[in-house]
Amino acid sequence: MEEQFYLVWPPVLLLLLSLGRRRRTLVLGLSTVVVAASAASWLSYRTPSGGSTPDVYFSPVLGVVPLATGCVLALLLDDERCRSFASGLAGHLGTWAGAAAVVGVQFWIGDDWTDHAWTFGLLMPATGLAAAVLIGGLVSVRTPVSVALSWSPVAWFGRRVSYSAYLWHPLVIALLGTFAIGWFGNVWLFAAAVIVSIGAAYAIEVPVEKLRARVREARRLVAEDHAARSAAAS
Repeated sequence: MEEQFYLVWPPVLLLLLSLGRRRRTLVLGLSTVVVAASAASWLSYRTPSGGSTPDVYFSPVLGVVPLATGCVLALLLDDERCRSFASGLAGHLGTWAGAAAVVGVQFWIGDDWTDHAWTFGLLMPATGLAAAVLIGGLVSVRTPVSVALSWSPVAWFGRRVSYSAYLWHPLVIALLGTFAIGWFGNVWLFAAAVIVSIGAAYAIEVPVEKLRARVREARRLVAEDHAARSAAAS
């Protein structure tokens, strides 16, 4: 879903902008997509059997909701008036309200979250919206929340480990989850997922990034050499 988004959204955005579509039209259109996809997720929910995750959780219809929400946020923050609005009281309110909502969901949601259609049609889209409001506030004003998230260890985790954790934690839970009993079991299961994620990040992502940097540097040197030869020949 994510890779498809990277392939589809940029050309669609460029096409719409080239056709003279205004930012407000794009925001309204994407907002309509968010609402419609959320409603479709709710309506397409089917009660799972055996405690399994409903198919709607893996559906592109639900997956497009947070992606479209992020696009709306990007379009709004690219507008000078919106940035000015967010740099004041609205940014502070957005930061604290968004943070409270995101953290609150983690404590409020129960183990039976897969048994309710409104989880997928309302709770998940609302959580994505809260996250967007939080991000908008974080990048617009300085608050204790933004300072805490800018702390070097936290920033390192977000930059280096968080995506790896997103990819690897389901595998860790699938392999070790049955051995995690009680709150202590959840603690060591969480720790195991973090350790695996850090290892995967430095075993896979870091070498790939270094290789990419070397390739780019080699291309730059070749381009400079070609330009120098062309200049000398002329």
